[in-house]
Amino acid sequence: MFLYSEHSENILNPLYQVRDEADIYPIWQNQCGNSFQIPGGTITVIHPGERNVYSGPDFKNCMLLHSRGFVLNGDVEIHTHMEDWNRHHHSHNSEYENVVLHVIIHGIPNHVIITETCSVPTIVLPLTGASYPDSCYYVTDQMGSENIYGWIRAMARIRWEEIQKGLSISHSETLYRFFKIVSIRGNEKSLRELSILFGHLCENKDVTDASMLSVMNHAGKSFAWKLGKRRPASHPENRIPFVSLLAWTWINNQAAFQGMDIRKMLKLKDQLQCLGYPVPGITFLKEMMGNIVLPLLEIQTREDHFQYWSSLTIQPYAVVRHRLSEWGLTPALLSFEIQQGVLQIEKESCQQRHCHICPAGVFEYSEEDETDWMINENKNKLIN
Repeated sequence: MFLYSEHSENILNPLYQVRDEADIYPIWQNQCGNSFQIPGGTITVIHPGERNVYSGPDFKNCMLLHSRGFVLNGDVEIHTHMEDWNRHHHSHNSEYENVVLHVIIHGIPNHVIITETCSVPTIVLPLTGASYPDSCYYVTDQMGSENIYGWIRAMARIRWEEIQKGLSISHSETLYRFFKIVSIRGNEKSLRELSILFGHLCENKDVTDASMLSVMNHAGKSFAWKLGKRRPASHPENRIPFVSLLAWTWINNQAAFQGMDIRKMLKLKDQLQCLGYPVPGITFLKEMMGNIVLPLLEIQTREDHFQYWSSLTIQPYAVVRHRLSEWGLTPALLSFEIQQGVLQIEKESCQQRHCHICPAGVFEYSEEDETDWMINENKNKLIN
C-alpha cells in the first residue's frame, strides 16, 4: 500500500502514454488500498467506483475512508489538468453534485466548487509506484509494426468466428443481435423487448412492410434510452427503422438479403428517407454490414465473406484509437478487421489486466508462421 503526499509531482515515465483522461482510468482503478494526503488528513481508496459510460462523472459509487474515521461515498471525476474542471463547466452542474473527489495528473491540486456551499478536494494521481503500465508498453519497440498487425489480424479471425457463433444460437437471439447494435450498454432490456416485439410482428401474416415500420418506429420513441455522450445521429430512434427493415428483409426476402452489400444498404436507407423515417449514417451501415450481414451470409451460404469483412473501412472507436496509438500504429484508414482484432485483444487481455498472458507481453515472435501459430492457439482456447 502507498501513501502519496498532497503535492506529489508527476515526473512522467516515458513508458506511460497518457494522451487524455481515458488513459488514466485503468490507473485509478488500481488504487484500492492506497492513501492520498488532502487538506485536513488523508483518504484511503476502499473502492475506486464503477466506470460510468454515460454522461456525468467518470466513476460512480466510489468509497473512500477518511483518516478521521468517516466514509465518503460518491462519484469521482478525472482530468489530466487542474483547470479542466472549470473548462468543462462542472461547477453548479447537477450531474456532478455527488462528486467526492477530483483526480488529476498535472498541476497543483486545489479544491473544486460543486455548489455554492460545497467543494471537494483534488489529488494528484502518481504515474509511478503502485500504478503500472500495461506490459505492451515495454515490447512495442521489439515487435515491429508487421508483427503487431499480424497479431491483430489473427485475433480478428477469432472475432469473426465468435460473431458467427453468436448469430447461430437461435432465431430469437439473432433478432436480438440485430437490435443490440442500435445502442450502447445499459439499454439491453429495452433492446430485448424491441426484438421480441419485432418477432411477434413477423409471425403475424397480416402485418405489411409499412405497418411494421410504423409500429417499430413508434415503439423506438416510447423507450427512455440511455444515450451517454452520443451525437443525435447515433441515437436509437434514428437507427431502429433501418434495422427493422434490414431484419424484415432477412426474414421475408432471403434473395434480396443474400445479395446485400453497402450499395444496397444505401438504397434501403434512401427508401426509408423518402417515407419520412429517420435514418442512420454510413458508419452505422458499415457496422451492420460487419457485425450482422456478412456473418449471417457466411452462415447461410457457406461462402467466404471474410475478405469483404476485412476490407470494410470504419470509423475507429476511441478504445481502438488509443490502443493503436499506444502501440505506435497510425493507419491512414482503419479496416473492420483491424478494429475487430483490437477489440478482441481488449476483451481477452486488456480489460482483464491479463498482461502476463497477452501475446504482446509473453510471446517471442519466431521468424516464420507466427500468425498461423496464434490463430491455432486461440482456436484451441475457444474450443477448450
